[in-house]
Amino acid sequence: MGKIFSSLRSRLILLVIITLIPSILFLARGSYEQREQARISAQNEVIHLGRVASKMQSEMVENVKAFLLTIAHQPSVRQQDMTECKAIFSHLVDEHFKYFSSFYIADLEGKLLCTPPEVHHAPKFESCDHYQLLVQATDFVYTGYHVCNTSGLAVLSIGYPILNLQDQRVLVTNVSLDLA
Repeated sequence: MGKIFSSLRSRLILLVIITLIPSILFLARGSYEQREQARISAQNEVIHLGRVASKMQSEMVENVKAFLLTIAHQPSVRQQDMTECKAIFSHLVDEHFKYFSSFYIADLEGKLLCTPPEVHHAPKFESCDHYQLLVQATDFVYTGYHVCNTSGLAVLSIGYPILNLQDQRVLVTNVSLDLA
């Protein structure tokens, strides 16, 4: 072992290696700290984006509730007069509510009375859990995230019962929000 460090060259190499060790450790520690800061920053950004998405979804749900309440209180709808329904609601959905993947008004027996043409898919009412809950409801019905069995889209469904002028439940209306 003594012969290895007996030459001047060996000692200089050893000296260079010993002096490089602290700088290598410093670089390693710096890169670790930088990586940790990047991880924390990314985590904070994900949390922020989650809050923003949650707020946006809450606002969309409130918009849907207002839309459904407006529909449910339209005198023509309460009287089950659907003559202008498709034209009016097609315009509303196409121009102002493009994030609706489905919209309909149906009776309590599962007969579809109004839906915008061509764009929206009517559910299979007999196998739709949301509709089954909706026909029994007295207030809003929410069905969390699910894949619609008709359209194949990831949606959040919100429905509301429609009462006639004698305050009897006669129809239901539903909007499914496209979550894609």
